[in-house]
Amino acid sequence: MMRIDTKSMVMLVVLMVASASPAMAYIGPGLGAGTIAVVFGVIVSIFLAIFAVIWYPLKRIFGKKNNAKTPRSNSQDAGGDPSDASPPNK
Repeated sequence: MMRIDTKSMVMLVVLMVASASPAMAYIGPGLGAGTIAVVFGVIVSIFLAIFAVIWYPLKRIFGKKNNAKTPRSNSQDAGGDPSDASPPNK
């Protein structure tokens, strides 16, 4: 099995890039805009994934801290059990 070292690989890539000829290709406005949109979408999705990984655990921690400080009432508006609420006045 033949093993290629890193220095030889870098030299091969540099040689291939230096000897490349022009493609004579046209990138129209649709393809250019689509490429920009895809790159922008990938970058935004990476940042949103990082934000979600960091934000939601912090939100749970701060939510628990705030819920411990505020007392809950027994009314249905607070999300309590309806059987715990007092009957309405007639």
